[in-house]
Amino acid sequence: NSITNSAPRRTTVGLNVPADSHPFPRGEIIGDGVTRCHGVNGSPTGPAARNSPTENSAPASTFMTIRLYAIHAERMLASALVNENELYSAIGEDGFERLVAAFYRQIPGDDVLGPMYRGRDLAAAEHRLREFLVFRFGGPERYIELRGHPRLRARHAPFLVDQTARDRWLQLMGNALVEAQLPAEAEQMLRAFFESTGTFLINCQ
Repeated sequence: NSITNSAPRRTTVGLNVPADSHPFPRGEIIGDGVTRCHGVNGSPTGPAARNSPTENSAPASTFMTIRLYAIHAERMLASALVNENELYSAIGEDGFERLVAAFYRQIPGDDVLGPMYRGRDLAAAEHRLREFLVFRFGGPERYIELRGHPRLRARHAPFLVDQTARDRWLQLMGNALVEAQLPAEAEQMLRAFFESTGTFLINCQ
């Protein structure tokens, strides 16, 4: 089947998810009216870190603008990618394996994303991303069976994800899409998903 044919969306992961697992940028409005970012230099944030005067911050109005943009982008994505559950059938396990492997080969030498992964198991990270994408686009639900709800925002909270990190992630994934040589329709669908999700995961200005 062509991935452009109409088909119902997967219902396992819907748009109505718990607030603490919503994959949108969300800071914390402190008493001084400033939105504190989640995570500094890749470090998890606890109460002490959130109150640190050295932590990056952004005006609450800036955060609200990002939040409204994310809501608008999500609605556009939901209406545009109604056939994404057919993508797995189009490219299979091999397509996702080529894509994710090509992405992670670039990480160690990258000056922006490389430090975020320092000391971490890249092979395990590669496996998690591959399994998530397989599940997200219509394949077996191994990711859910092993890790539960994706909770993308919560899982990325320990990292400083600013506009620079988001753009570099998309740059490397764009390189990986070219290397993987996926069908044009599949590449277009994945690019749209990555761009929107990357914006959702921005948690610091």
